[in-house]
Amino acid sequence: MNVTRIWTQGRPHTNEYVMEYTISYGTNGQDYADYKESGGDKMMFRGNSDGDTVHKNEFEVPIIAQWIRINPTRWRDRISLRVELFGCEYDAYDMYFNGSSLLKYDLYREPIAALRETIRFRFKTTTPNGVVLYSRGTQGDYLALQLRDNRMLLNINLGFNEVTSLSVGSLLDDNIWHDVVISRNRRDILFSVDRVVVQDKIKGEFQILNLNTGFYIGGVPNIQEGLVVVQNYTGCIENLYFNSTNLMYEVKEALQYGESYKYQKVNTLWTCPEPQIVPVTFKSHQAHARLKGYEGMASLNSSFAFRTYEDNGLMLYHAFSGSGYVAVSFVYWKTSV
Repeated sequence: MNVTRIWTQGRPHTNEYVMEYTISYGTNGQDYADYKESGGDKMMFRGNSDGDTVHKNEFEVPIIAQWIRINPTRWRDRISLRVELFGCEYDAYDMYFNGSSLLKYDLYREPIAALRETIRFRFKTTTPNGVVLYSRGTQGDYLALQLRDNRMLLNINLGFNEVTSLSVGSLLDDNIWHDVVISRNRRDILFSVDRVVVQDKIKGEFQILNLNTGFYIGGVPNIQEGLVVVQNYTGCIENLYFNSTNLMYEVKEALQYGESYKYQKVNTLWTCPEPQIVPVTFKSHQAHARLKGYEGMASLNSSFAFRTYEDNGLMLYHAFSGSGYVAVSFVYWKTSV
């Protein structure tokens, strides 16, 4: 569902109401993402001032989700909340890429030469690196969007032979849907992941982006200028819009009505399968698994399910590169962080 606004009330004829809350959302009822401000912090929504008045909040960027979680942070007397959500149906056109896949849109017949454009889409993945979007022109222009170490990296060049790089997001390989927006107006560029925004001025004097070879989604057939990762993307991409055109929908229509010459579709699926769950059994008190860590991250996110007959045990441990650590354990069947 595409959720656009939320109305709240407290308990009628009382002083029991929620004054402030945050919102998280998801698609499977288990994994949730926080609705964030443009600076990256959780957005705090203003609630009610009495039990009867309706307070209305609108989402500047709609929430696309099946599950909505409201997390009260301040309230009067007791947490009492009546809620109504407003929105509309959401049509999802998904495509899955397996690391050897790509989708190519042929720009030889319809080259792009524009002062402004907007690209927006959703993605989810469990892989920290991969080429997401790529296109270039014969005059040296290119646009390269890629996942690198769990962050989204955009390299863009308007033919000035000097690249402009923007990076946003963290821990994006969590298998949760993330929203991406790239909006350019001449040399002004806005890059957003999950409403966290970075803006910059593209280097050089040129203002037009010229792309006239191919527009690649999910990977490239060989190494290209502007790319810093070598592997193709693994995961799902949903409703990729170039300006007002949903390319995923266009591809499906073209293949159905005999205009497939515009597109080259390699090893992709019209679905978004969930990653296979691989259970691991630790057979002794000394058994453990050591995974590669990440440096320079502002946050850490981990989730897992477990079962055991033991009454004590250390389940997760990570030492920070500076000082301190985080440990998840259970002692007499109670979990502790």
